[in-house]
Amino acid sequence: MQLDDEVLVWFREQAHKAGGGNYQTMINEALHQHIQ
Repeated sequence: MQLDDEVLVWFREQAHKAGGGNYQTMINEALHQHIQ
């Protein structure tokens, strides 16, 4: 799946602000929340 650079940068920044973690997991969790 291709995502806009702006979206990827935002999630990477959020992961960094949270002290690390996987931005891809954050994207997956956001998508799961959206479809529920």
